[in-house]
Amino acid sequence: MVVLTPDVVKSFKIAKTFADNNDRINYMDISASGQYVITSSEDESIQLYDSEKATLHKTLHSKKYGVDLISFTRNQNTVIHGSTKIDDTLRQLNLVENRYIRYFTGHTRKVSSLKMHPKEDVFLSAARDGSVRLWDLRSQNAQGVIYSPGRPVASYDPDGMVIAIGYDSAEVKLFDLRTFDKQAPFLVCPVPKIAEGEWTDLKFNPDTTQILVCTSTKSVFVVDAYMGVVQHTLTGFANPKNVPLDASFTPDGRYILVGAADGKVHVYESVSGDRLCVLNGDDAHPVSCMRFNPKFMFFATAHTKTAFWIPTVTENQEEESGATTSAHNDTKSLF
Repeated sequence: MVVLTPDVVKSFKIAKTFADNNDRINYMDISASGQYVITSSEDESIQLYDSEKATLHKTLHSKKYGVDLISFTRNQNTVIHGSTKIDDTLRQLNLVENRYIRYFTGHTRKVSSLKMHPKEDVFLSAARDGSVRLWDLRSQNAQGVIYSPGRPVASYDPDGMVIAIGYDSAEVKLFDLRTFDKQAPFLVCPVPKIAEGEWTDLKFNPDTTQILVCTSTKSVFVVDAYMGVVQHTLTGFANPKNVPLDASFTPDGRYILVGAADGKVHVYESVSGDRLCVLNGDDAHPVSCMRFNPKFMFFATAHTKTAFWIPTVTENQEEESGATTSAHNDTKSLF
């Protein structure tokens, strides 16, 4: 587990930038081992990066179907991704053999959310057809389905026992995974309606007490997952054209990173909602994708380029800030 103190967080800077795409990167994921970062792009390419070496490991293409929402399965040699052409089928791809293993059919409009279960070989998808579907990697047919108005988004909690669904960019509803398509939600969290925008993602913090509601506006909401109320509304970051931006909890849950349209990353304290600092990027492109590595002390952002960020504090500064030696070693093992 990485240990983050305010001084360490404030010192993050871009260590390496990859210019391997010629169009917008639409999704990013990091393997559970922390070893690989993967991106999907509107240029119909898949880029696989080695986290420790900070190098491009492999490039694959999906010219026939397009590629979106690329996500690692529990086996980091395979991924699931959505389509941008032909149909709205989800596909499981073997990265080593560059071969499709299985197609998952059922959605009739573009898939807007795709999340792997944290502990089992099942996954969750939501689409603009108003359906939220539960899948098993061993079957091409959905194991369960419920319907939601608008553009639903969905996510698992870290234990894989709860499913959160964003309804019509207005409510977060929590379901028991075992009965999610048979019983009503056990908690409904109303969220202020946003104007001229929509929700783009839901993310739980590591201890399941908070849910991050990402939007395509100038606001990100933090919902109390037990009380069902909005704790914080995070604002103050640039997004003049209401483009989809990304946000992420740090692995310890203490901080929330919010990308901005000007390439900056705003960091907020998750408990108080106060802004801690603003990290400067190297260009003015929106932060459309962001992930914090679960094993190493770095995070990645992307738009048309992919950037790896690491802390730049010296060993003495890190010791003064209270960071542990193991966290420092994690940082040194990169690049």
